[in-house]
Amino acid sequence: MSSHAIGEEEVGDTMRARRHKRYVEMFTAEALSAGFRLGSLEFVTSVATQLGQFGFSEDELREFAARHGYDDLDPRFFQAAVRHPSLPGRLETGVLKPEGDWLGVFIRGDDALSYARRLRSLFAALEARASSGDVAQEEISAWAKLQSLVELLESCRGQP
Repeated sequence: MSSHAIGEEEVGDTMRARRHKRYVEMFTAEALSAGFRLGSLEFVTSVATQLGQFGFSEDELREFAARHGYDDLDPRFFQAAVRHPSLPGRLETGVLKPEGDWLGVFIRGDDALSYARRLRSLFAALEARASSGDVAQEEISAWAKLQSLVELLESCRGQP
């Protein structure tokens, strides 16, 4: 291997280390602002889970936990925390087919809240029509069922 190639590898390692340090700092700040006590099990698992979703390996997560006194965590935690390579880092709204399961639909929170707002505005228009007697019973029944969908869509309020 040429010295030039070694230099590029070292630069890559340095950039990765800096990126990892920024992620640790960012997720540490988030966990502390969420009320987790520095060094607590909740703090460590919260930060490690987020780090796993951003490309940290199981070994790197174990090292992070050990630095905070949790070198005896169940190995299954670290396996679950690491993002599976076949899953995208960010799911988009659309059809989702988990392996060995039925097709489903995933709706991102921002999209879900937008759909809920639009349905609520349709509900308001329906109420205005209903007060004038211009709504069929079937329409009222269908809208009543959609009310639970709106509540489900709105239940995603909050931060990731």
